[in-house]
Amino acid sequence: MRSLLVAASMLLAMLFGGSTAFASGTNERINSGPKKKVATAHPKTVRIAVGKNGFSPSSINVEESFPLTLIFNRKNKQGCGNKIVFPSLKITRNLPVGKPVTVKITPDRPGTIAFTCRMYKGSIVVE
Repeated sequence: MRSLLVAASMLLAMLFGGSTAFASGTNERINSGPKKKVATAHPKTVRIAVGKNGFSPSSINVEESFPLTLIFNRKNKQGCGNKIVFPSLKITRNLPVGKPVTVKITPDRPGTIAFTCRMYKGSIVVE
C-alpha cells in the first residue's frame, strides 16, 4: 500500500509541476536563454495619399532589410505635392494628379528616412 502511495505521489508530481526535463524525457532545459526578436513585418506595401493637408499617413514604421513599396496618389492640384523627394536616397518622382506613383526601397539600417515635396514632410522609421 505504501509503494502505491509513493508511486501515485510521483505521478502527481510529474503531472502538476514536475521537472520539465524529467517530463519531456531529456536533460535539456526548454526555453533557456534570452528570447530572440522575431521579425513581424515582411515585404510591405503602403498607400500614401497626397492632399491639401499633406501626406496620409505621414509616418511609416518598417523593419530593416525588408522590401518596402510606397504608392503615392495625389488627390488634387491644391497645395504642394507635384513631386516626392527622398533626399538621403537621391530619389525624386513627379506626382501627377490621380495617377499612382510607386517607389520601392529596401531600408538597410535603422534610422529615419525623410520624404518631402518641399512643403509637406513625411518619414519612414526603420527599426
